[in-house]
Amino acid sequence: MALLIAASVFAFSAVGVASMGYLLVRAGDLLAEETGWGHFFIGSLFVAAITSLPESVVGVSAIRLDTPELTLGDLLGSNMANMAAFGLLAFLVRSTVPKGGLAVQQVFIAGLAMVMTLVALTAMGVGDQAVGFFSIGSLALIAIYLVGLRLFSTKRPKENTPAAQARRSVSRGTWVRFAVAATGVLIFAPVLAWSAGEIVSITGLEASFVGIVLLAAVTSFPELATTFAAVRQRAVGIAVGNLFGSNAFNMLILGMLDVVNGKGPLMNVGNEVHVVTGALSLVMMLLALAWVFTPSQRRWPPRRTSGVLLITIYVGGLYLVFQVAQGL
Repeated sequence: MALLIAASVFAFSAVGVASMGYLLVRAGDLLAEETGWGHFFIGSLFVAAITSLPESVVGVSAIRLDTPELTLGDLLGSNMANMAAFGLLAFLVRSTVPKGGLAVQQVFIAGLAMVMTLVALTAMGVGDQAVGFFSIGSLALIAIYLVGLRLFSTKRPKENTPAAQARRSVSRGTWVRFAVAATGVLIFAPVLAWSAGEIVSITGLEASFVGIVLLAAVTSFPELATTFAAVRQRAVGIAVGNLFGSNAFNMLILGMLDVVNGKGPLMNVGNEVHVVTGALSLVMMLLALAWVFTPSQRRWPPRRTSGVLLITIYVGGLYLVFQVAQGL
């Protein structure tokens, strides 16, 4: 009975997150046009931050329940799940090679996510050291993100024409719509995370594997819903920016959760399962970036090769993670 209730709550909150994700993209699309900031900038920062809220909720809850392995598994597994969503994206839209500033933006945000993931893996591999409430690894993640955010904001497209100024003068209503959609995600995402946690608790599955497979898939649902909503509205920039930006934001969450942990550096609880997951997410991000820059008219290798590889690596990676978890 308890499992049925948790599953029902999960289904209800999943619909809510999907609906709010769709509204979030519509507002983000208008915001990108009216401010002149561009779809990729809006997706990488604003939409990515909102859709990463479930990871934050699950991370805090898992630490408070003294299962930090779930937190690490959720964040690293979510990065893999986001890139699997990127693989599906390759089948839904025509690949376009970005030009000029947009190309720089996409390489920059993808590089930021990869560098932060590499820092986290290094801290888990060599051992992290506490520095007050934080650790060297977590401080590095926070600093890299903040510096990257500053640099990235200087690369957004600027429009100084009278038409652009006129659009900005009427963007207040769009900000309100964006805020309403974001509030909806804030309402439904914690319920989604709680119901997933209840399902995990009732079934009694192994912590690290559950974090990477089940919780990561659940908490990546907003990114998936937002990506497909963006594709339907042909706002591919929001979809690409959201997935890369969410991966970077997940690593920021990992850095900030040391304060919640309070029992030493969070990354020191990482094991072989987490290292394998992080390494796979790095490979998948490289392939996703390759898809972005593959001309749609190329016949060989096929345009969708990156998508096939991303999905194959995700499925095979889950099996590998299961095998490594069995050996712990």
